Amino acid sequence: MKKARIPFTTLVIESEINASYLFEGYRSFHVNLVFTFLGMRMR
Repeated sequence: MKKARIPFTTLVIESEINASYLFEGYRSFHVNLVFTFLGMRMR
């Protein structure tokens, strides 16, 4: 059974989703870092 070729649009959409997920993770990481720093400063 031959595998069906993945449409280019699906590939693009998947890469877009992956990029957005990466960006969200990066941003949340920075926010956590800032809040941790602020919490350390407050103590």
